Amino acid sequence: MTGTNVITASSISPQVLVSQQLGTTEAALYTVPAGSSAKISHGVLCNVTGTMPAPALTLGALATQSNIVAPTLAAPTTSTTGGTLAAATYYYVATTTTAFGETAKSAEVSQVTTGTTSTVTLSWAAITGSTGTKIYRGTAAGAENVLVATVTGTSWTDTGAAGTTATPPTAATSSAVFWKVSAKNTAGETLPSSEVTATVAGNQSAPLSWGAVTGAVSYNVFRGTSAGNENILVANVTGTSYSDLGNVGTSQSPVTTQTTATSVLVYLSVLASGQTLGGNTHRVINAYNLAANDTLSLANYIANASLGPGDLIAGYAQYGGAVTAIITGTVHA
Repeated sequence: MTGTNVITASSISPQVLVSQQLGTTEAALYTVPAGSSAKISHGVLCNVTGTMPAPALTLGALATQSNIVAPTLAAPTTSTTGGTLAAATYYYVATTTTAFGETAKSAEVSQVTTGTTSTVTLSWAAITGSTGTKIYRGTAAGAENVLVATVTGTSWTDTGAAGTTATPPTAATSSAVFWKVSAKNTAGETLPSSEVTATVAGNQSAPLSWGAVTGAVSYNVFRGTSAGNENILVANVTGTSYSDLGNVGTSQSPVTTQTTATSVLVYLSVLASGQTLGGNTHRVINAYNLAANDTLSLANYIANASLGPGDLIAGYAQYGGAVTAIITGTVHA
């Protein structure tokens, strides 16, 4: 292999994506590191794109939400019309729900009805941060065994619907929860972070935090109920932390393709034979500002560089204030 413009790729930064398909005859001269998408064809570095890395997500210690408690049921009222409740004494308890589970049951209330078309109306104060209230009914004190409603308001009228068999919990219930976070800029969104998980009770909160990503303007926080299936966007925040209180959120999954392409500053320098990357013997050849997915000819860089056999070529990209080696090669005699 001869000539002064033959460069062999030997490293690639995770912050720079480079892609160019090679012909079979070119592969012998221009190679790429294993597992990399960096390719050089005929001395051209192609499709240079600045990208943001995914945030590094961590989960802190779970905390009890003091405001997520069972509702306090007011004294019920009854009407002799509008329902199908027979004459009897009906007993009720309620729980507060979040996306993580429900609280222990409330104190019991009861109401006597007459006739065969009665209704019973329950009411309670709003619980800030809850996603709803579950109402349980029974026909004996302490024996509420039918879930008759799950509501989002602060009152409900029992018209005698059958409901479903269920026992109200005596302690807060919990569920497995999974989270990922992505960073966003004006161009798009990064791939999501690694997943964190915990078993969270209905009255707990989960503090999430991550390191700032250079160039990010906000972060999406995703939650799911199974590994790898974060399909609820629970928040978009500008800071680097978020405490998940179990709010409902909206249906949305993280992107599967990086979409934060931005312009980058790319330049090459030369190290004398025998020197290593990171030394102080760099001699910058040239620098270019490239738009996202632009193309740069290495031949233009090194045409007047006075290179010799054994000299090390180092290509760099500057994005968001960080300068990273993106590709290196050696001049062959």
